[in-house]
Formats: sequence, C-alpha cells, structure tokens
Amino acid sequence: MNKFSYAIKPKYVPELDLDYQPIVVANREYKKELNKSNDIIDIRIALVRNEGLISVYETQVFGDKNNQSENNIIYIDRLVKSLLWVKGGWKIIFGGPQYIGEYLQKAYTKGGSREFDANMMSLLATWSSSAY
Repeated sequence: MNKFSYAIKPKYVPELDLDYQPIVVANREYKKELNKSNDIIDIRIALVRNEGLISVYETQVFGDKNNQSENNIIYIDRLVKSLLWVKGGWKIIFGGPQYIGEYLQKAYTKGGSREFDANMMSLLATWSSSAY
C-alpha cells in the first residue's frame, strides 16, 4: 500500500518515530478535500459484535472521477481497523465500492495486511457464539 497523500508532517516529531504521521490530521485533510468534490460515494461499515449487536458507521469517499482510489483504500483501511479496536466486532459488513470491499476482504485473511486483526476477530466470533 502506498502512503496516504493527505499525510502531513506533524509540528512536533517524536524522537523515537521520525516517520510518525498522526492519522487524525491526514483524515482531516482528506475530508476537507472530499467536501470540495462533486463526486462522492456514501459508505456504510457495519460491525457485528457480541450477542448480535451491530454497530454502523457512515462516511464518504471520493468517486471515480477524482482518481483517489488509493487514498480511499487507505482511509477506509485505517477507519475499519480503528472501529474494530474501539467498538469491537467479529464480522465486517461493507457497503461501498467493490474495489474497497475486495481490498478489505483480502486484508482480513491469513497472510493479509490485517491478519493480526482478523485473528482477534475470529477469537471474538468464537467467544460470541459460545456465549449464547
């Protein structure tokens, strides 16, 4: 995966991580540019959690005319990872462009970029199904 085009070097760089780029600042820039665009796509991300609870998050990404597919993937990738760690969940239901869904599907498998998170999700799925 390439770097997020909206990543900005922070004002204060931590000595132990000279490449540190806070995602919150990059997301703010991404959304600022997104708000200027006429071509946006609504996204819904649902996380199935324990006891059948479902958490839904809505956001937007650039449409095809903007040539921002790589940035869209990075934005959604980091967002899904954050949502999983903040809210929890054992299953992701993605409503948005097919190429992003296919990326997520590949990322959350054995050998994928989010294999660790997928393993944690499978533990939650086991726990969730045994709790009934």
